[in-house]
Amino acid sequence: MRKILWLLTLGVSCLAAVIVAILAGAYSATQKVPEFYQEALVLEPAAVAVAGEALEQEVLELHNDARRVGHWEAAFTEEQINGWLSVELPKKFPQALPSQIQEPRIAIRDGDIFLACRYTSERMKTVLSLQVEVGLTENENEIALRVRGIRAGLLPLPMKRFMDEINRYVRSDSLPLRWSRIDGDPLALLQAPEYYQELGPQRIRIEEISVGEGVIKISGRTDVGPDASPDAFSTRVSQLLSLENATVQQ
Repeated sequence: MRKILWLLTLGVSCLAAVIVAILAGAYSATQKVPEFYQEALVLEPAAVAVAGEALEQEVLELHNDARRVGHWEAAFTEEQINGWLSVELPKKFPQALPSQIQEPRIAIRDGDIFLACRYTSERMKTVLSLQVEVGLTENENEIALRVRGIRAGLLPLPMKRFMDEINRYVRSDSLPLRWSRIDGDPLALLQAPEYYQELGPQRIRIEEISVGEGVIKISGRTDVGPDASPDAFSTRVSQLLSLENATVQQ
């Protein structure tokens, strides 16, 4: 009897030790920080500020170019985007992100976009990261974002939880987003508008989005579409205004 109790005690102790080791390993895995994120956080502050201002200038020029009929294009570098995220985002849009998320940064490598941020909650303090592939679908102005995985440090996280969080955020901003799948990966499909009230009957078409080494390029054309007759345009504006009014009332 004593031998059996001793064996049971030894077995329980070993099991407890294994569980502790697994938990310790899992916690350690959540504390690993992606290399690109470490690099993005230690950039020279003055250079970061200049890069953020450069991004705003690029966006302003794109906005002005897209208002005129004809071809337009723009390129946004990794340094510019990180500069804007570091300086301009917290200064000009302090409430844009959930309180649990701090210091978002990106890297543009091998045709994909890598995103990371610090995440703090009552149960977890870690660095979240994910890999996204961006492109256009066959549908007019529909942008596809293929999410290849989300991690807390080195530890993979359930994709469903991530998708639910994105859906809640999107619903609060009334963004036209739907989900699909490609080879098992979640695929976010975002519909960019073709018409804007300030542009009258002009139609904006996105023709290409490309991701190179350290840079994202976007190009397209602004024209007067074949369906942009006064009646068709008025109907479209009425639909947009109705949607905006419904959103405000909510």
